[in-house]
Amino acid sequence: MSMTSGPTTRPSLALRALLHRITGDPHSPYYVPGVVLVIAQGARIAVSVADGTDAQGAPLTERSIFPLASASKLAPGLAILRLLEQGRLALDDPLERHLPEARAARAGVTLRALLCHTSGLPLEFAPGQVEYGPSTSWASLGDACLQTPLAHPPRTLVQYSNVAYGLLGLIIEAVTGLDYRTAIEQLVFEPFGIEAYVGRPGPRPHAMVMDVDSPFAGTDLEPFNSAFSQHLVMPWSHVYSTAKGLLDLVRAYGGSRPDLLRPETAAEARTDQAGGVDGGFRTTDPFIGFAKSKSITWSPCPWGLTVEVKGSKRPHWTPLSASPGSFGQIGSSGCLAWCDPVHDVSWAVLGARTTDNGWLLRFGGALGSAALNLGSDAA
Repeated sequence: MSMTSGPTTRPSLALRALLHRITGDPHSPYYVPGVVLVIAQGARIAVSVADGTDAQGAPLTERSIFPLASASKLAPGLAILRLLEQGRLALDDPLERHLPEARAARAGVTLRALLCHTSGLPLEFAPGQVEYGPSTSWASLGDACLQTPLAHPPRTLVQYSNVAYGLLGLIIEAVTGLDYRTAIEQLVFEPFGIEAYVGRPGPRPHAMVMDVDSPFAGTDLEPFNSAFSQHLVMPWSHVYSTAKGLLDLVRAYGGSRPDLLRPETAAEARTDQAGGVDGGFRTTDPFIGFAKSKSITWSPCPWGLTVEVKGSKRPHWTPLSASPGSFGQIGSSGCLAWCDPVHDVSWAVLGARTTDNGWLLRFGGALGSAALNLGSDAA
């Protein structure tokens, strides 16, 4: 069932007031200059609205292209699931079956563990392991992923890991024989009809985001905003897309395209794979190119095959009314995509400010409540 674009509902006065709370007061500690929000009921886009500007004052529209940061992981996750259905790999394949050079110090790591962040790999590279600069390339980053040792025994905790998704990117290349960008375009973006770009700029200038905490802020190497960032290939990041594109990515895990992903595969992907262990975003080291990163953990910490599963997590960027089986992905550039199969509602939020000031934790629940209330009203 594909997404229909039919007539959308005008945003309610309450929803517009909520958006204005986010974008209307530059003196608020949670201020965001602009937000794009898309809400779907079933297969129908119910609300699509843009409010405010990007970080440089350019008016946002529903077609604005944003950096997705960690929400980019939805794309390689889908690619792995499609290769699974083609019989070219299995979830419980050991890592070394596809990457023999990754054998050392990685006993017990499977593709399933990489997807649900229980591989034992750290969130990021060790400080100084990879240079961030003009010479940074997917080749150098992939080699660093192969050299990064486990930080914990596999399956003992959820440790959100960019390194794990770097290894999944290498597996996608090894299995398909294609470079990563081409493989993602052919396995995900093109067949799902998603406007998204990786390793190259889109046809329109992308929205700029504010509050980029990086030593390279204001330079030609600034993460998220620079042309350099647009051309980087990192399987854990660096997809650029619209709110509709982000929504389509997360809805694929909800079974929106059974012609491309079998319902039983999608159901397994959004089912907790972590086995009741604790964890989340545990780190003391900065992301590559950034000054720092932040930690948030939960006990327990359910996680699916790429998508986060809500469970009983608090604090969280979803409302209390979201079902425990709801799922999605957040991006530190200021974006969120979530799907609640119980309510048959999904939503995507793109903000023109990174998550560092906590705005998405502050307002994410209210935005999700607006989406779920829309579904309740329709029911």
